[in-house]
Amino acid sequence: MSKVKRVTVYSASTENVPPKFKQHAYRLGQLMAENGWVQCNGGGDVGLMGASSRGALDAGGVVDCVILKIFVNGPNPLPFRTVKVATTMADRKAGLRENADAFVALPGGLGTLDELAEVLCARQLSFHQRPIVLVNTDGYFDALLQFIREGIRQNFVSEHILTAMGVADAPEQAIEFIKNYRPFKIDKTRLESTEMNAASANE
Repeated sequence: MSKVKRVTVYSASTENVPPKFKQHAYRLGQLMAENGWVQCNGGGDVGLMGASSRGALDAGGVVDCVILKIFVNGPNPLPFRTVKVATTMADRKAGLRENADAFVALPGGLGTLDELAEVLCARQLSFHQRPIVLVNTDGYFDALLQFIREGIRQNFVSEHILTAMGVADAPEQAIEFIKNYRPFKIDKTRLESTEMNAASANE
């Protein structure tokens, strides 16, 4: 089982979303704090990002954040333990990845998709073996999962990524996936062979 101390949470800072999305984000934060995990996120105090932070803080947890400089408009009302200011998206993503033992994606937009795709790609190439889990509130990630399955069917994506990545209908399941996760390496040689075969088939 994985030994977890610090978990990065990717999510939206959009405020105008259905209540259930914020409820799941808040509950995720609570559960992380109850397990003694430090949460790291993008530093927003609104939307799902704010809800997950509040859940952790209300439960006595610790939250660190990495926020883009363009979003710093004054003091943040949330009592984060640390606040790192990044000037570029690349620096922000690197800061969020740093020292993370696991990654959780709550529903979000293009920024969340960008962050999630980066850690999934690195996982597929075995640059890390850390758990990645989606909180699939109301089936939000169903279309993404279908895209991945189609990529597997067409030999563009390693079939092992679905084993490496957890999909949870609720925060409780996401926590259990991380707690019970056993690291394993994806066979990059097989992946490279698969990609070559796919390329040959398309020539």
